[in-house]
Amino acid sequence: MKMKRIALLTALILVFLAVPGWAVVTWKVNSITDPAKVNTLDDPQKANAVTNPTPGGDSWVCPMGKEDDDWTNTENAYDDDLGTAARCSTNGLSTTLTLPDTLCDKVRVHAGKVAGGQTDLKIEVYYSGGFHEIHDGLVTEDAWQEIAIGSTQAVSKARITLQTALNSEMTEFNFNFLGFP
Repeated sequence: MKMKRIALLTALILVFLAVPGWAVVTWKVNSITDPAKVNTLDDPQKANAVTNPTPGGDSWVCPMGKEDDDWTNTENAYDDDLGTAARCSTNGLSTTLTLPDTLCDKVRVHAGKVAGGQTDLKIEVYYSGGFHEIHDGLVTEDAWQEIAIGSTQAVSKARITLQTALNSEMTEFNFNFLGFP
């Protein structure tokens, strides 16, 4: 059984690498400590999509879960669908999006206000035993905004806090996947 799982993971990676310009690979990780363990795709809440939309571009990873969640419908921020959204209407509330330790150098967010306009978010990523702030301010309305971490780190979480914009929504949040540590 273990060999079948390793073979499946290898096949998925080869498919990802073989398609020039773009690729979509989806897998479910059984364990945060062992990302090589792969299952079937029977639980879309824990599925992890990696997308590379531009030739020679980045590989974006959707979070796989959440913790310390004060937002509404947070799972919509990692369902790989710009037509759904996580929402928050109270300043200072946050959600933490999780994934197995992943080498990452930047994140991207797609957010705005429900009625239109920019939203004000504080974004922190977790690595080396603590959260590190990488953004505090307005994000581009309803468009992807990339935010650099400053270096490549083994990231396992991102905490997003609503700062001063009521009735805000985050349609998607991604990590740039560079591999496993």
